[in-house]
Amino acid sequence: MADTSGTEWPAGASADSDTVMGLLAEHVPLALLADLAAPGGPVSQEILESEGLPDDAWWEAADDAPSTGGASS
Repeated sequence: MADTSGTEWPAGASADSDTVMGLLAEHVPLALLADLAAPGGPVSQEILESEGLPDDAWWEAADDAPSTGGASS
């Protein structure tokens, strides 16, 4: 791996990096981030076909989510 310790990064690079890492931590697919970052870059459909769907369908709303409204009857 190349040594980037002396590299000068653009002013917002750290914030951008933190944003991307936060999205990855929230399980946003890397394929989606790649498409958003470089529309002419990797094709997410090809990435999805090679990686497959995740076991946890995080994008689907849970129908049985617990309510936060108070006591039950």
